Amino acid sequence: MPWKDNYTTSDERSLADGDITWPDGKRCCLSITVDLSLASQAEGITEQDLRSDRAVFGMNEGLDATIRLLDDFGLKATFATPAVLASTYAERLREVQGAGHEVAVHGFKHE
Repeated sequence: MPWKDNYTTSDERSLADGDITWPDGKRCCLSITVDLSLASQAEGITEQDLRSDRAVFGMNEGLDATIRLLDDFGLKATFATPAVLASTYAERLREVQGAGHEVAVHGFKHE
């Protein structure tokens, strides 16, 4: 790999740019992950975090705005969600999934 010349010894083999093809003539791919964690301390999400103004805004107005923005561009995302948040906002996450996005586990309390 040219960028590694005189940098490190490696036996890695890579694909040349010309060897990479994407479906339908596309030139690249993109992965969008939205982190829904509210953790503010090392112990992870607390009851206080779940009741905070930040949580209420994030899981309502903030989530709605994010979904609208993704929809405006025809994009889908993965929403990384701690289990305690998924339990508290289960209906909201069903709406996210119903809109075609992925909801992925992100630990129990993001500790």
